[in-house]
Order: sequence, then C-alpha cells, then structure tokens
Amino acid sequence: MGLPAWAVGHGAAITRPGDAISAQFSLAWGIALQLVTGDNRPRDYFDTELWADPRLLAIADMVQAVPMEIPAADPGLSARLEVTLRDGTRLEVYQLGFHGHNSWPASDQDIAGKFRLNAAGVITAHAVETILDSLRRLDKMPRVRELTAALRPGS
Repeated sequence: MGLPAWAVGHGAAITRPGDAISAQFSLAWGIALQLVTGDNRPRDYFDTELWADPRLLAIADMVQAVPMEIPAADPGLSARLEVTLRDGTRLEVYQLGFHGHNSWPASDQDIAGKFRLNAAGVITAHAVETILDSLRRLDKMPRVRELTAALRPGS
C-alpha cells in the first residue's frame, strides 16, 4: 500500500491491535478485516476476539505500507494498492482521495448509511431515523430540542 509518508508512520506501523484505538489506526488490520469478514463495521474495531483472530493477523502480516509521492494536483490522502496473487498476477489500483473528499463526494444517502452503521447498537433504530429526519429539516426548525432529545441514549 503506497501512502503519503506521514500516513505510513501514523497508523500503517500498527499490525497487531491491542485496543480499539490501535485497531482503528491499523491499516493492515483494517484491510484484513474487510477481506476476511467482507465488511468494515465500526463495532468490529471494539471486538477483542477479532483483534487476535489468526485469519485477520495472517493477512495483516502480508500488508506492507510504503511511502509514496502524491502528485500535487491529487488529494493528500490518495493511495495506491498493489496486490500480488500466489500465481504472480499483480493487481493495482490508485484511489484519488477518500470517500467524502471533494474529489469523491459522499452523497446524502452515503452519509445517512454511515450514520446508521455507526449508531447501530448505540441508539434505537427509531432514534436513528428521528435524528436523520431532524437533520434533514434542521434549517426549518425553530429549536433543536427535537434533535437533541433523540440523541440521548435509550431514545
């Protein structure tokens, strides 16, 4: 994985998470999580069993982060992924920025989906939809009481 030099030292050096923060900052573990589970759910970063899952760690051990120059016209958090398969086939992709960056904007649907994913298990599904509905109408609300009430745990 080619990354800006500062990003390599920032999180790519962590391969064996010992807590939720190191899991979140571990490029290798995050890639392994996606490849093994087919998902990258926020709650998985808090799962102590996944931190030590031998399937994830075996893949994390194969991830190598290297510093690369990002062209001046490209977003600073662009990256290059190169994968070499067992038969020697090389696959490569360059990602221009990250999802949500101006170069790859997130739609309202993307943002709502991410909020639903992050809020799952923390607040009720009803509260999630109430919050999303409130945010869609925020500019028309005389007070934000409706929104803040829905943000309380147990709502």
